[in-house]
Amino acid sequence: MRYLKCTHCGHLNEVKTEYLTLCSECNKKLENNYTDWKEQNPDKSFEDFNALVCVEEEQLEATTTSEQKPKKNAGIKYGAIFLAALAVFFIIGHFGGNYVRNMLNPNHQTGVNKEMMKIVGEINKSCPMMVDAESRLDNVEVLSHQIIQFNYTLVNCRKESCDFEKIKIALTPEITKYVKTNPQMEAMREANVTFNYEYRDANKNQLFVISITPKIYMAH
Repeated sequence: MRYLKCTHCGHLNEVKTEYLTLCSECNKKLENNYTDWKEQNPDKSFEDFNALVCVEEEQLEATTTSEQKPKKNAGIKYGAIFLAALAVFFIIGHFGGNYVRNMLNPNHQTGVNKEMMKIVGEINKSCPMMVDAESRLDNVEVLSHQIIQFNYTLVNCRKESCDFEKIKIALTPEITKYVKTNPQMEAMREANVTFNYEYRDANKNQLFVISITPKIYMAH
């Protein structure tokens, strides 16, 4: 059995049909319902939605167990959950390493920002998108020629109640490792691109930004 968690009251709604849009507890609209998700992901099916967005009964049991542990483990829980979000809609996957490498070549600076904006525009056509039961990719931004930022929302997190500092501590080494070692990101690393990952809570309050600079990912 799979569930959708209401971002308003926290109730877990059993997903029996693709037409589930309201929380059975508070009767408010489920922000991560299938109908809205399908509009952003027209090529995906209800089965994909269940696999990517909904929470399985086994995951629910594991989460319940983890919540009984001391609060210091909260960041580890989020660290495991959000790793899947790092590769979502990454530029290399859409356009190929050679294209990005040529586009960011220092010898071809004219029009670089314009081309980068075109790439980001294509990615953002699929945003916002739920990447798992806890996180949503809202959009991607080009902050400058060599800074790209991925903006995420932790849909079940409220700044006043979630331990976001521990979440950041757990995420930072995992994101750093991903940026340093993923072969698909080689072209971006060669171009000395800085990768920013911004996280906000369900009320759009900024929680933190993790910035992986060339100095960081080139360090041994």
